Amino acid sequence: MNKKRVIGIGIVILICGVIIVTGKLTAEKDRAIVYNSQKEKIAEITYENEKIQYKCDDIYDSYVDLVCQEAVQIVQKNEASKKKDAEKKIVKENMQIYTELDDQLLKNIEKAAKEDSKIAGDDFATAITDVKGTLIASYGRGKEKKNYVDTTTYAGSAIKPLSVYGPGIEANKITWSSMYEDSPYMQIKDERGNMKDWPGNTKEYRYQPITVEQALKESNNAVAVKVLKECGVEAATRFINDKLHIKVEKEKELLQSEGEDSVLSNIALGYLEDGITLKEMLEAYQCFANGGYWYNVHCIHDIAVQNQMYYRYEEQSGEKVFSEETAYVMNRLLNNVVSENGTGADAAIEGVDICGKTGTSKNFKDNWFAGMTPEYVCVTWYSEVEKENHIRNESPALFREIIEQLELDLSKEYPACDDVVSLTYCMRTGKIAGDYCTDTGVGYYNKDAIPEKCNCK
Repeated sequence: MNKKRVIGIGIVILICGVIIVTGKLTAEKDRAIVYNSQKEKIAEITYENEKIQYKCDDIYDSYVDLVCQEAVQIVQKNEASKKKDAEKKIVKENMQIYTELDDQLLKNIEKAAKEDSKIAGDDFATAITDVKGTLIASYGRGKEKKNYVDTTTYAGSAIKPLSVYGPGIEANKITWSSMYEDSPYMQIKDERGNMKDWPGNTKEYRYQPITVEQALKESNNAVAVKVLKECGVEAATRFINDKLHIKVEKEKELLQSEGEDSVLSNIALGYLEDGITLKEMLEAYQCFANGGYWYNVHCIHDIAVQNQMYYRYEEQSGEKVFSEETAYVMNRLLNNVVSENGTGADAAIEGVDICGKTGTSKNFKDNWFAGMTPEYVCVTWYSEVEKENHIRNESPALFREIIEQLELDLSKEYPACDDVVSLTYCMRTGKIAGDYCTDTGVGYYNKDAIPEKCNCK
């Protein structure tokens, strides 16, 4: 081999080496950085194998996954680009993504979740926002490698305020003290072909009227179905789809092909065909804490490229879902759920105005509590591993443990509503109490939907 050829080969090898090294350096440089609210680095985002990926400690998995989704949507909107192009741009331009994550709160949540024997070994997720959609923490863990905050499952009775009672009060078709008989709606065939009463309650049927307030407080299934039927199944289905942005396409199809009774369990009892996510639950329940507005949950405060501002979050005005009157009445109803003998009593904290709703699906697969204070909305969920060991839904207690980690401003209150009045009602009739009513309670009513006065004698 002549000398020139050897030198030529050497030069080629050298050039190849330079290209490889340069490529590696470039690849190492191309990454976006995610920061918490204290501007501390929590994750790196890269683009590998034709998809966006991130690297972070396990504690941040759920939150960073949501950050990535949101960042892609922001870039897609700003650049009018396809998803894949947006993913590449985030990484190629080394974007600096600043979030609303409260790092210390997240660490406290992780510690509580790991130490809590009530959920040991179960799939678990929780997330907390302010009352306008700012996600300050989310956490999930489980058997599968997925984000449980953004995974669909059954809502159980946690859907009732959203699909039954909220829309019913909004349409002025029910009030705090509307009465419905606690009895089966119909009979259906069980697995063996025998007829049985439906829907089942956690307690035996009373076969006597109870108020909407009592039904919601104890999560009565029979009354929820009857209220939905009276207020309109199709209207409720449209409401949760159009107003709360929850998918019900399959329920719409069933309504058309098989009629209302085919979706009563889906809409009234939380068994939507496409399920619901914890994130969607957060977005929906905010309405009862902020005066009736729906906000899209967001994580990102701003994004910079080479220290130049690329994006800054502008506060949303929110989408009006419920009137102020409905939001406040529902808020007070949900406060009763957390009172003594309510299904959410374990969420109560002395001196804190807490409202919320429990939800449990068949065989205790899903265990929910969607709750709020005047400052925060927090949803907790876990899946029972061994159903035979189930004693009760522990999500209200988990909610309480999370809220106790926060520095609450006890002077803050839920939005007041001058058109809602507190009145005494007759618990026998559900009407406004008269002079001779002996069994009474106190309820909240829209001034335009006050029941007539009772004529007990």
